[in-house]
Amino acid sequence: MTTPAFLRCEILAPERTVASDLAAIAQVCASDLGVILQTQKRIGPGNRPVKSTLILHLSVDSADPQNPVWCLACRLACFCPKTRVSVLVHSENAFIEPSQRPKRRKSA
Repeated sequence: MTTPAFLRCEILAPERTVASDLAAIAQVCASDLGVILQTQKRIGPGNRPVKSTLILHLSVDSADPQNPVWCLACRLACFCPKTRVSVLVHSENAFIEPSQRPKRRKSA
């Protein structure tokens, strides 16, 4: 299992205050699990209601059953019951020949 240096969390919310509240909850839950969370907030269109959503982005290399992201997703679903919580596993390179895969950037 490859543990990422940080986990990206995309937050979609109808208002800035909701997005900020969700980001604060996500940061506390992640910190409790020892996960460094990088949040990205997007506010929905002005006059259309948007269901609040938290998307945890995970690479296919890190999608191990023991990864703390699964526990984090469960905690977020419990603490934010009216928010859609999902884990997006980026596996677009999983089906490419190893010699053809793009080079990974080393994290600091």
